[in-house]
Amino acid sequence: MRKLIWLLGCFWLSASIAFAQQDPVFSHFMLNASYVNPSLTTYDGQASVTLLSRNQWTGYEPTFEYEGGAPATQFVNFSTLLQLGKAPLALGGTFIYDEFGPRKDTYVQLSLAYHLEMSRGRLSLGVRPSVTNRVLDFAQLIAVDPSEFMGLGQESQMAPDLSAGMAYSSNDLMFALGVDHLIPSDFNYSFDPDGISGNEQVRVYSLLVRYQYYFSQKLRLEPTVMVKTNLSGVTYDVNVRAIYMEKMWGGVSYRDSEALTILLGYSFLKDNSLSIGYAFDYVVNDSESKQVTSHELYLRYNLPALNSREKKIVRTPRFRF
Repeated sequence: MRKLIWLLGCFWLSASIAFAQQDPVFSHFMLNASYVNPSLTTYDGQASVTLLSRNQWTGYEPTFEYEGGAPATQFVNFSTLLQLGKAPLALGGTFIYDEFGPRKDTYVQLSLAYHLEMSRGRLSLGVRPSVTNRVLDFAQLIAVDPSEFMGLGQESQMAPDLSAGMAYSSNDLMFALGVDHLIPSDFNYSFDPDGISGNEQVRVYSLLVRYQYYFSQKLRLEPTVMVKTNLSGVTYDVNVRAIYMEKMWGGVSYRDSEALTILLGYSFLKDNSLSIGYAFDYVVNDSESKQVTSHELYLRYNLPALNSREKKIVRTPRFRF
């Protein structure tokens, strides 16, 4: 464990300049691991539907005449086990709508994972092809030079993308390596046909590590670390979550150079199949240009697997098989 902490520390210190966030960020990243890495699709063996709604910098008012401007993100995911012959596969589909200021981004993603059971753990491999559509409203832009032509109305651009990852998990430890934006794309909105605008999707590498420590049969502690880098800068999220009787949880997170987060959640129904969570973010750095609070709601419902890997026990008055 000490070696792991030392390696993570070296990774964080390997770059001093944090890079700008390209993709939507969620405070419930520890409960939405397949979004971070496609190899973790249905890694817990449960088919599920997950909803996330994030309202960032609540109450933010722009300094110009247009209303709004604060980022708002909606997330829907469906994941299930998929048994094709003897191949232990998992399939997931994700839809994301991200709106902030003059831009509206839509993501449609399809994840496929392969889970190989090993003697001391499980090895997972995954890919995620996707399509991103970005819409820019030029009417909401203010040019530094008023004589410069900025375009009229809305301009949209669509591009394919690809992510890949691998993960290893045991009873208490899970770590996953991933890479996003394997397909180069430049969202220039027809203003830069040569592709030198600097608005290209930069390849991002990620590391996700989770450990479970049991205080008792009823209480466990679950620290999670997520590190991302584009090889010119590093950013990280650290979370510690306490889970009681697999029924309720509370935790705290820190997002690199930005915010502290408090998380609360509860699972309903006898089998805990319905989970609801809430995250409250408080900006601790560079709060002058934004509101200091953000809110995020989390909802997940576990569904019967479409293709269960385990043969169910069926009882009749004469037979048990």
